[in-house]
Amino acid sequence: MLRSVGNHRASVWLCIFSFLLSLSPKPALATAKMVGITNVAAPSSRPAPAISIAPANPAAQAANTISGKAFLDYDADGFFNPAYSNARPAVDAGVAGVTVTAYDVNNNVVGTAVTTAPDGKYVMTVTGSAPYRVEFTNIPDGYTPGMTTVSSMSNATNPPLTEFTAGPRVQVVVTDSAEHVNVAVVDPVKFCQDNPDVATPCYINGDPLLGGTTSQSKALVSFGYHHKGTTPKPDHLSLANEMGATWGLAYQRNSYMLFAAALLKRHAGFGPLGPGGIYKVDRSGDTPVSAPFVDLKSLGVGVGDDPRSPGDLSKDATTPNHDPNVFDGVGKIAFGDIDMSEDDQTLWVVSLADRTLNEIFVGLPAQVPTAAQVTKHPIADPGCANGDFRPWALKVQRGKVYVGVVCSAETSQNPADLRAYVLEHDPAGADGNFASIFNFALTYSRGYVTDGQIDAEWRPWIKSWADLKNPAPGEGPVGGQLMYPQPILSDIEFDETGALILGFSDRFGHQFGTNNYQPDVNDTELYRGVAVGDMLRACLVNGA
Repeated sequence: MLRSVGNHRASVWLCIFSFLLSLSPKPALATAKMVGITNVAAPSSRPAPAISIAPANPAAQAANTISGKAFLDYDADGFFNPAYSNARPAVDAGVAGVTVTAYDVNNNVVGTAVTTAPDGKYVMTVTGSAPYRVEFTNIPDGYTPGMTTVSSMSNATNPPLTEFTAGPRVQVVVTDSAEHVNVAVVDPVKFCQDNPDVATPCYINGDPLLGGTTSQSKALVSFGYHHKGTTPKPDHLSLANEMGATWGLAYQRNSYMLFAAALLKRHAGFGPLGPGGIYKVDRSGDTPVSAPFVDLKSLGVGVGDDPRSPGDLSKDATTPNHDPNVFDGVGKIAFGDIDMSEDDQTLWVVSLADRTLNEIFVGLPAQVPTAAQVTKHPIADPGCANGDFRPWALKVQRGKVYVGVVCSAETSQNPADLRAYVLEHDPAGADGNFASIFNFALTYSRGYVTDGQIDAEWRPWIKSWADLKNPAPGEGPVGGQLMYPQPILSDIEFDETGALILGFSDRFGHQFGTNNYQPDVNDTELYRGVAVGDMLRACLVNGA
């Protein structure tokens, strides 16, 4: 779920990575968080996590060898998809750590157990006479057997004559030396159909509650993953007067319910629930239905107060405004990211003002929570200078909850104090438990923001227009163009290898607009803010 992505180089141990998020069977545009909409779960009626299957395309190979792969079948189609294609866009991944053992008809071990490599491949030498029974054991927790297919293709898996057996293993009967003895597993949480819809907020200049053109503009849209260019048009999910500016998105797949959380963004007003607003879009029918869900401020969550006064925003999308009191509040009021638990029962929300992770039981289908169903987890300062830490990113993964934090250096104004942290929270532990699993300095080289050779290095957070420099207002490379990159660790994802994909937004992108006024009400020059985010990949080294 990433936004404002840059294309600059990271340091040696961080690799730039291109990433997109996903949701469910209904299908957004903008530099905000994208969420993919995927189906409820992988199609499966299997009663046990073990299967016994006949040979998968046995073929003559080197004498007495059996080979194949174990892989995660993302789209549960029964085929290993090694690369993107229009027909099969889901790129499957090998599953490491699976043990492969061969037995003869007398149940004697005749093949040395081979642990599949990171790409899921294995080659096993066997002795004695066929037929052999090949067992795949030590299948990672959370995986279930994949789909059965009837095919002679070399990338097919789990062929016919499938039956279920007891125990955490998959068994394959092989009548001779064979290759392509594959086993597919499915992660119901990560299941994604071939062409998921993608949803994203849109940001509209002005106050959406004043009845002008801003109010009838689209605030949340969706589109098919394959869609390119200007057609087909994105599907409309919500108008600005229904939810205002939002950023965090979460999807309850079993009910087809999409949630969106209020964002404080300069020049773009809140929806009817203000800074505590969580909104919902019901996608279960042919036409999406948008409505307020809950005002978390009314339930005691410390989201902060709306800094605006009447008249701060215009009512029409094409009319500039000063929005004079929002600049410093960006990243400090309303919400950062939100996410849904893997069982679809709990909505997790990062509140920016009180710097808390909020655990909100909503049930399935989601019902409006009470104050008693909200558990606050204060996010501890991970070690930032002067206590200047700012949370935002959020990810639920394998029963744990991960929060992204930056040291903002807003007090010291020393770039050396800028740092990013990924914190792990265990929902089964005590309230407010957090452990740092990864952190790094934000002083790596990032090239240039624009062709005017203004460097893109991350800068400490600033509080006002007067703090702008390099370039100062009016000194940018193109007229009223302004830039001042300030880091927000805005998204966390995990790839199939366990590596972290970290999305960074530029706070400046929410402090400025395009062809709009600065906060000083006496200045009517039009300025254009330039945001430059980043996307980094933190790779595992020796499995850790």
